[in-house]
Amino acid sequence: MDSQHIFAEDYEEASTELALSLRVTGNNITEIVNVCLILSVTIPFGLTVFGALAIKESSREYQMFYSFFSILENGGYAFVLIEGFIILMTYSALLILPALMTILCGTVYYKVSDLFKGICGHLENLNGISYKYSEIFKLLETYNLLYKYAQEIEKVFSTTSFLLLFCEWLNFLVVLIIFFKLENKGLSDVIIWESGFRLVLGSLIIIAVVLCASRISFQIRRFRSILQIIHNYLLRNEDSTFKTLQLIRTMMNMEFPRMTAGGILDLEPVLILSVFGSVLTYGLLVINITQH
Repeated sequence: MDSQHIFAEDYEEASTELALSLRVTGNNITEIVNVCLILSVTIPFGLTVFGALAIKESSREYQMFYSFFSILENGGYAFVLIEGFIILMTYSALLILPALMTILCGTVYYKVSDLFKGICGHLENLNGISYKYSEIFKLLETYNLLYKYAQEIEKVFSTTSFLLLFCEWLNFLVVLIIFFKLENKGLSDVIIWESGFRLVLGSLIIIAVVLCASRISFQIRRFRSILQIIHNYLLRNEDSTFKTLQLIRTMMNMEFPRMTAGGILDLEPVLILSVFGSVLTYGLLVINITQH
């Protein structure tokens, strides 16, 4: 009964430490998140106003797309409002929604990676005197909670990350084909501004998701390296007990889930180059096929 009580106290203490770490980490990125939220909403609204006012200079097909495929000859204020509403709904699906989802995913990835970073920093500051069974047992409880966090994050955000990356990959292809296939008279200011912003936003989405998620994988590798150092130290120390070594080995053998996109792509920095390279490869291939 006493051992269960001690186990519960250690588990609660580890949970409290992680909660405090998450709270401190959240304060560090609040301003960045707020700026991203403001920009992700205001810029598409600005493009909507610009598109509604300048759409008359675009091609007939572009006007039909934003007017339910029927161009009204007498374009009054009501018609401008209708087109503006359709443009806003389109931009909300193409720009605002992916941006908001990216902010959510990136924030969670970043906060959890900073949590891992804080625990790793605490481990590095420990000395040999602190490698007692009670301290290592508390470390095991913290490690177990981090393992559960990583599992839940991978389960919840893996599919979302895959959809974001895949949609932006298709978005790049569409924009690339638009610039190569449209004639000069079809490239109005509205299309250029819209396509340019889609390229910039898509690039930022891919970079943000991949880099924020890769921070978790990096900290996990760092954690395992520190555990290996502690294990080697305990092996050389005559005062080390078998139970303490067993706890360290248990943590070393615990396989953390990889941060992936749909369980298909590992969210590592090299994925950024792969995405942009594949866009150029398949985009130019599609253009060459359509030209022949």
